[in-house]
Amino acid sequence: MRKPVRGIVPPIGTRQTGIASWYGHPYHGRATASGEIYDMEGGTAAHKRFAFGTWVRVDNLDNGKRTEVRINDRGPFVHRRIIDLSRASARDIGMLGPGTARVRLTVIAAPRKKTPPPHSRSEVHVASVCDSALAEATAKKSGEPGESCGPA
Repeated sequence: MRKPVRGIVPPIGTRQTGIASWYGHPYHGRATASGEIYDMEGGTAAHKRFAFGTWVRVDNLDNGKRTEVRINDRGPFVHRRIIDLSRASARDIGMLGPGTARVRLTVIAAPRKKTPPPHSRSEVHVASVCDSALAEATAKKSGEPGESCGPA
């Protein structure tokens, strides 16, 4: 049984060069070392030492393609390999077929979360009011014409 590896938090810009591999089945759907469920179509990777949650840019030195991944697992456990990519990330850098590639890892800042578009200034107010006087008062408050729900 392997002793759990405590990750290091590398500074932004830390680089490493070596061989990458990728993993898919039979690990898809199983728990990773971080406790997350492995999704081979996600943008994640396994690294021997980097702390979980570390973001890494992976440059394929043979074809110039690159991807960004978040470390959420431990590995690879094969001599001279420095990172195990999810299948989707391996596809991004064109290494599915060969299975391995020469890569350069660069630690990057976590991407900013996408913010929703700013809210428009219009609002929708809905009220179900059967009293026409109350409906009129509500409409005047909102600045929009109102309709009653039945005969006055």
